Amino acid sequence: MDQIRIDQLTLKLSGLSEQDGRRLALRIAEGLSAAELSTGVAQSLAALRVRIADHRPAGAGRAGTGHAAADVDGLSQHVVSEIIRQLKGSL
Repeated sequence: MDQIRIDQLTLKLSGLSEQDGRRLALRIAEGLSAAELSTGVAQSLAALRVRIADHRPAGAGRAGTGHAAADVDGLSQHVVSEIIRQLKGSL
């Protein structure tokens, strides 16, 4: 894969603990590093914005519940997919 450099990753989240937020950022970075991107993806983008609606069942993934890890993994997959989609669409 070509190199992806992210200068800043800002997450505006509600319903996740600080620890889960950090884990989410790490999972996003891991997902992007493992992503298969073809040569020729956008050379430079000033910013990408990813919005993901809250798709959790009521109470799922909030601090103190048993669903936080699964939510973080699922949310990170959605974010990585959307970032890759936008990168590929910017050619």
